[in-house]
Amino acid sequence: MLNELIKSGVQDSVVGGILLKGYQMSTYKLYLKHPHIYTLIEISNISSFRNMESMTLLPSILRSLIQLKKRTSDKANRISATYSPPLWYISTATYNLRKRPDISK
Repeated sequence: MLNELIKSGVQDSVVGGILLKGYQMSTYKLYLKHPHIYTLIEISNISSFRNMESMTLLPSILRSLIQLKKRTSDKANRISATYSPPLWYISTATYNLRKRPDISK
């Protein structure tokens, strides 16, 4: 998605993402400032609710989603945005990330 925004000429391109892993929710933003170096920043990491008793977590979950929207849209809505990376910054390579096995066990 980020590559497509850059190819389309969007200034200060930033992409937001949400990762749900079990009952944990993390929000991220991704941008490109240097050739082939994508910067992924974790914005928040919170627990989601498991049952009706943990519905009290809903405000913090909504706050994290609003924060993700704000951090990505603030950059997109700036009128004075001037940075647009050259197309040669974009990487077409794909990688698979996996966790190293814990050798201490």
